[in-house]
Amino acid sequence: MKQLFFFLLLVGLSCSLHAQYKGVGEVELLELDETTATFRAEGLSDKKKGVLEAATKNLFYKLFYEGVEGFNDDQKLVEQEKKFWLDNFFKGGDRAPYNGFVKGIQLDGAIETLPTKEYRGFANIVVNYESLIRTLKINHIIVDEETQKVAPEPKEKREFGIGVRNKD
Repeated sequence: MKQLFFFLLLVGLSCSLHAQYKGVGEVELLELDETTATFRAEGLSDKKKGVLEAATKNLFYKLFYEGVEGFNDDQKLVEQEKKFWLDNFFKGGDRAPYNGFVKGIQLDGAIETLPTKEYRGFANIVVNYESLIRTLKINHIIVDEETQKVAPEPKEKREFGIGVRNKD
């Protein structure tokens, strides 16, 4: 009975974590250059101060799982699901890994209160996409043909013993 309870609890937690990062709202590419991309993203939050964070998470969710028109040929970035790495990408508040790719963020217009008592706003977010793509390749989220062509060299086997030597 306990095993069933823990299994159901685990399933519920995993579903709520996935739902927590589900991209809600619009994302639009504004500008793209050699290393950075500027997006306008919508953020929905139950707190006014959480709108910018929600907009940033929404942006990365859309980039990873749905794609954004005009960026990466309108295709999603995630080619291989690495759930642990991707879930941790959004955790940590101000120190969450996704913040390392944000070069700038600015509120675009006023934050409005919706009838649902949620707050909604738009943010212009500058992302260092060159670094993001490199990180996704390193973590095998994006398949990099060049990296896959090079087979890793086998490591030298070392034998370990008890440590007794014969004196000759």
